[in-house]
Amino acid sequence: MGRKTPPCELHPPWTEARFKSFLKSGLRKMSTRWPPAQEIMKLHRRPYTGDDKRTKWEYQCSDCEQWFKQKEIHRDHIEAVGGFSQDWEKWPEELGQIAERMFCSVDGFQLLCHSCHLRRTNEQRQEKKDAEKD
Repeated sequence: MGRKTPPCELHPPWTEARFKSFLKSGLRKMSTRWPPAQEIMKLHRRPYTGDDKRTKWEYQCSDCEQWFKQKEIHRDHIEAVGGFSQDWEKWPEELGQIAERMFCSVDGFQLLCHSCHLRRTNEQRQEKKDAEKD
């Protein structure tokens, strides 16, 4: 596969980054229907008792243990899914590893509120930067 890969004759060539992004975003979209990903939501919910009549459930953050509406909660992978390296030759192997981490069991997920998820993501990014420096 060359530096640019056309998806078909009618479309312009994609860069490697665009192609990898396309694959990863497709997997991420499919993972929302993954049964363990839906099960973790059921395990951490209770009936909503607030004033909003359209809200049926509220979900508990695994970190701060407060309760939130579904739009305020994130389903997070305990083991970071990660991404592709810069080495184009390794992408098929890396794609398999990403899919394996993305489609994990219920034990591989946690629910986090927006602020806890943002903090955890920033911590992981900082750890990755520190590891790259060493």
